[in-house]
Amino acid sequence: MTRSNLNKWHKMTLLVNQHSQQLQSTPSLESQFKKLVLQRLLIINCFTFLLQYSGLKLSTLLPFPAPLWYATGSACALIFLRGYSILPGIWVGSFLAYTLESAIFVTAVGCATVFSLQAVLLRAFQYRFLAPTLIFYRLAMYCKFVLFTTMLTGLTTILLIFFYSLSMPNQEISYQQFLQWWLANLNAILIFSCALVTWDSHFQLPLSIKKLSIKGLSLYSLLLVISFLLTQNHAPLVTILLAIANLIVTIIISVCYGWVGTMAAVFFSGFLLSFAVFLRAPLFDTNHISMAVFLIQLLLLSEIIIGVSMALKWSTTIDEK
Repeated sequence: MTRSNLNKWHKMTLLVNQHSQQLQSTPSLESQFKKLVLQRLLIINCFTFLLQYSGLKLSTLLPFPAPLWYATGSACALIFLRGYSILPGIWVGSFLAYTLESAIFVTAVGCATVFSLQAVLLRAFQYRFLAPTLIFYRLAMYCKFVLFTTMLTGLTTILLIFFYSLSMPNQEISYQQFLQWWLANLNAILIFSCALVTWDSHFQLPLSIKKLSIKGLSLYSLLLVISFLLTQNHAPLVTILLAIANLIVTIIISVCYGWVGTMAAVFFSGFLLSFAVFLRAPLFDTNHISMAVFLIQLLLLSEIIIGVSMALKWSTTIDEK
C-alpha cells in the first residue's frame, strides 16, 4: 500500500473513531428516539380513541338507526394509514363508549374486540390478496374488495348483535335491524374508510379547490342541494325522484372526475344524510324512521358501487384508447 493510500486510510480511521466517540458520548440519543416514538404512539392512539368514542356515540349507539357508522369508517381507515399501532385506541374507545351506555362488561369487551378484529381482518385480507391501500384502479379488484367486505361486515354484525343481546335479553332483534346494522357497517367501510384513505393520498385542499372548475363546483353543489332537499320532505314520490336525481348526479361526477371525485361525492352526500338523521330532519322525524334510514342506506350503497364501477370502467376504457 502506497504512502498516499496509508494517509487516506489513516484519515478515514480517525473520522470513524471520531464519530464513534461522539455517539458514545451522547447515549441519550437512543433514549430520546424511543421517547419520541412513544409520544407519537400515545398521540395517535388518543386521536383514535376520540374518533372511535365519538363515532360510536354519534351513530352506532344512537337510539335510532344511522345510515353509516362513523366509528367503523375511521377505525378501518386509520389502520391502513397508521398500522396496527392504533388498535389500543380502537379497543379502549369502543369499550368506554359501550360501558358508559350501561352495557354489561361482557358486551363492552365483546363489541370492542369485534370492532378491533374487523379492522385487523380487513387490512390483513387487503394486504394479502389485493393491495396495501383502499384505493383501487381496476374494477375486478374493487369487486373482490366489496365481496369480502360484505361477508366480513355480515359476520361482525352477527357478533355485535349477539353481544348486544346479552345486555338486552328481553329485546327481540328483528331481521330489519340486522339489515340496518349490516348496511351501516358496510357503507362505513365502502364510503368513509375509502374516502379518508383517498384524501390522505391525493387530496391537497388549496390546490384542489383552485383547480376545480365551475362545472365541478356546480355538480357538487347540485348534489348537496338535492341531498338536503331529500331530507326535508315526507312525500314518497318526491323522495323517490330526489333519490334518483342524487344517483344520476353522482354517476355524472364519477364519469367526469374518476375515483377521487366519486369518493368526495358519496362521502359528502352520506355525511349530510347521516347528520340529518342525527338532527331528526323531516324525512326522519316520523314513526317510519327505520324504513327511511333503510332506503337511504340502499341509496348510498347503490351510489358508491355504481359510481366507483362507472369511474373505474370509464378510466379503463380511456387507457385502452
